[in-house]
Amino acid sequence: MSLRSKSSLVCALAVAGGLSLTACNNKKKEMTQAPPPPPVVEPAPVVSAEPVPPVSIQPTTTIGPATYPAPTDYAPSGGGTYTIRKGDTLFSIAKRTYGSGNRWRDIVAANPGLVPEKLRVGQTITLP
Repeated sequence: MSLRSKSSLVCALAVAGGLSLTACNNKKKEMTQAPPPPPVVEPAPVVSAEPVPPVSIQPTTTIGPATYPAPTDYAPSGGGTYTIRKGDTLFSIAKRTYGSGNRWRDIVAANPGLVPEKLRVGQTITLP
């Protein structure tokens, strides 16, 4: 069998197998395939023309405004002493005591040696 007949046989087998070879017998051959089937389109759901009645939602419980107990261990008008509690800062103490957190410097001035970053729970400070 000659080389030319072997390549023709390979091309014939390739074409029969569904392959597309570009150099069979030195000629371009392309396989044409059937186009894919069109996609299946589902019909749109049928929408009822009847209106849906509105739903009434009733609250099950009533929640009132939040109330918080007033702090009792400070002097609102200033003066006196204050015992540091967990979470206190000089800003928060000044805000509760004087209505403005910016007055924390007054507390520092009334307590020489007080370091704002090192407040300890249970420490007593003087309020001006």
